[in-house]
Parts: sequence; structure tokens; C-alpha cells
Amino acid sequence: MPTAFDEIVDGRLLTRKIKEADHPTDSSIDAIFVEEDGPPRFMRNMNDKDLGRVLSQSEKPILRIFFLNVDGDTASGKKYSADALRALNQKAGMSKLLLSQMYQDSEWVGRFGNGCFVNNGWSPKDTTFEMVYYHCEPEFDHMLVNMVSTGTHTTYFVVNPTPNLYGRLQGQLEDNFELAYRLFFPDMLIVDEILKSFNDASAQKWEELAGLEVENEKPVPATQLGPQIEELSLEWLCLSQGLSSTSKQLEFLAQAYNRFFGCFTAADADGSGSDMESQSAVLIGLNGKEEKPVSSFNRGADDLLGFMVSKCQAQKDWIGTSRESTRMLMQYTQMRGQTA
Repeated sequence: MPTAFDEIVDGRLLTRKIKEADHPTDSSIDAIFVEEDGPPRFMRNMNDKDLGRVLSQSEKPILRIFFLNVDGDTASGKKYSADALRALNQKAGMSKLLLSQMYQDSEWVGRFGNGCFVNNGWSPKDTTFEMVYYHCEPEFDHMLVNMVSTGTHTTYFVVNPTPNLYGRLQGQLEDNFELAYRLFFPDMLIVDEILKSFNDASAQKWEELAGLEVENEKPVPATQLGPQIEELSLEWLCLSQGLSSTSKQLEFLAQAYNRFFGCFTAADADGSGSDMESQSAVLIGLNGKEEKPVSSFNRGADDLLGFMVSKCQAQKDWIGTSRESTRMLMQYTQMRGQTA
């Protein structure tokens, strides 16, 4: 089955790059699996043999999430083997577009876009929905996300996750496994992690600003404080741009969220889910046309999407105020230097 935007991926070049790249001989992949009838399974540091075993299971989990860590081009920086990537692509549906971005010759993450892909198949029950997107973090790290869903089963591939993401997902699913039936639940938690990292970075810069304001009242040469204030002003700008990127990602997620339910009919709001086959995925209506297949996932993220948009805007406003305070401090420092 084709994956998102295969037509723009040079498959031969991608195969050659993966073959020539420096990989470890075995993998160390983290994953989460939520079965329909059973507690969530949390698997850390899966090797190739473990990965092959879980991918060969006949019954697919309702939700599964694979975490891939990349830190540089050397084998020690990758936590997956070339065999693992092939298995994830061929058996789990990992997008070739995502793979191609991971093996770009230059700074691949800065050139990655967002997109949704719908494969209607031969009939509505064969419909699959896929999306790819990225997030920018305060330290210019980038996270790539690929989601593939048949309406009843959803798989995520998260490249370069934040350090706390796995633990947060594990804690939430252990407390309430029905969150697995809430569409875009992992995406909302990812956004919250990104916003938390921006909040922490902003709090650190605010402390620096407060320290510079105190120093500015002392008999310290203005020429000594000026470069520090200029650097802080630039850092505020970078944080603001990063949050603007997050805001655009939220717009994309809202569009993708609605597009998903343009392909599928939502499950009941209680999150119990609906089996596609037992709910007659392909129904013939009075007009003789096939209706949309039933999804196991509910629209539980509607309100949460709105909250994340508000939270992102609140952080942008705080940074805007901090940038203005830094600008005023710079003006005061320059005036003091001229009168010294």
C-alpha cells in the first residue's frame, strides 16, 4: 500500500542512502502498544528480533507508537538499524517521505512540511488516513511525526521525541487506557511537551532579564551590558518565532483532525470504540451510495485543541512583553552610556 507522498520520494536514492549510512548492528527502539482487550504494553530498548516479533503479530493494537532517536550521522547517534527501518516501512507503514527527511544530506528538519494523505482503496473499508508534520523546539531541535490510521488501528512514528514524552504517555495510558481511543491524543501530548519546553526556556530568559536590570542599576559600564542585552533580545526573537511555528502546527492539526472525520464516522463519545467489521463498515444508504466507514476513535480532542491554541497564544504574549522590556532596557542602557 502506498504511503504519504511516495510520488515525490526518490526510492532508489533513499535505498542507497540507507545502505551507505552508518547504522548500529542492532536496534534500541522504544514503543507503546494498546490492545483492544488488555492493558497497555510499554517496551523499552527493543532490538531487531523484538521488533520483528511485534510486527508479525496477526492482531494489530488499537494504538501503537514507535520512538526513533537520531543524534548525528554516526552509528552511535542512531538507535535503529537499517533492517529495523525497512521493517517499519514495509510492515508498519512508516512513510518513505519521513525516511527521506531523516537521510537528507543537509539540515533535513528545517525543510520538512506538513501534509495529509488519504488512500481510499478499493472500497471505503480500505480507507487509510496518514499525516506527516514536524515541531521545532527552543534549542532548534526538531521532532518529526508520522501517523497512519485505518480508522480502527493507528500507528505513530516519532523521530527525536522530547526526553519526557514517553514517560508522560505511559503515565496517562496506565491511568486511563481509554485515552487510546481519543483521536490525536498523542499529538496533543506532544504539543503540550513542546509548549512546556518553550515555557521553561522563557522562564530562564526572564531570570536573565531580571539580572540584567539589577546590573544596569550598578556602576557597570554600559558597553559591558549592551552586548548581553542584545543577545537576550535575539533569543526572545527566536523563542517567538518558534512559538509562531507551533501555532501554525496547531492550525494544521485542526485541519487534519477534521479531515480524518471527513473520511470516517466517529465512534461514540464514551470512547468505547466501534469495530469496523461488526459495525458494517460498508453500508448502502437510501441513495445507493456507500457511506463512510466507522472509526474506533472519538472526537475527544475538540476542546483540547482549542485549549492548546490558547496556551500557545498566552506564551507568545508573554514573550512579546518580555521582548518589549528588553528593548526598553537597551534604550536605557544606551542613554546611560551617552551621558557617562
